[in-house]
Amino acid sequence: DAEKDPTERLRLIKMLRQASDNLLETLANLNQVVDVNSNTLVIKKTVHLRHAVVKVLQDQSALLEHNHAQVTNHVPEQLQINCVPAYLDSILLNLVSNAVKYKSPDRKLQITINALKSEKGIELSISDNGLGIDLNKYGNKIFGMYKTFHNREDAKGFGLYLVKNQIEAMGGSITVQSEVDKGTTFNVSFNEES
Repeated sequence: DAEKDPTERLRLIKMLRQASDNLLETLANLNQVVDVNSNTLVIKKTVHLRHAVVKVLQDQSALLEHNHAQVTNHVPEQLQINCVPAYLDSILLNLVSNAVKYKSPDRKLQITINALKSEKGIELSISDNGLGIDLNKYGNKIFGMYKTFHNREDAKGFGLYLVKNQIEAMGGSITVQSEVDKGTTFNVSFNEES
């Protein structure tokens, strides 16, 4: 308010707007996490996993085509999963879009999606041949809020944190295997109990 120089005043207003926008985005992210963590009445439904994967791939088709991604979907046609449908969509969307976001500039992006039913429940894996993550350096931070591992402007460090919270809210777990410049595999175990 005290600034007299109009150019400097405009610069300060622009900075305030950016700070305000960033704060609003942070609040929205935190609200999502609070919603997931405080929703003790998570209602699971039976979903055809392959159909859910196909839907997310269709929703992301422009992004996948633009990045020349080759996606292989090995999820069995009849495999059903007991889950919160909105959480499943979010999990799939985040893991597929991360594969695209962190693709290697040196090779064509390949994403492979597998699933099977085991004695533990449904096991889902999403693999890519992208940049990979140095797990020795970042392994204990990979699912942390606002943690990023590559120098990308659009990296927010929120997606994997949300994914982990959604999976755990449904009684499941997520692990990661990765090698720098080889790729990454996220393994999700869904708890099939209601």
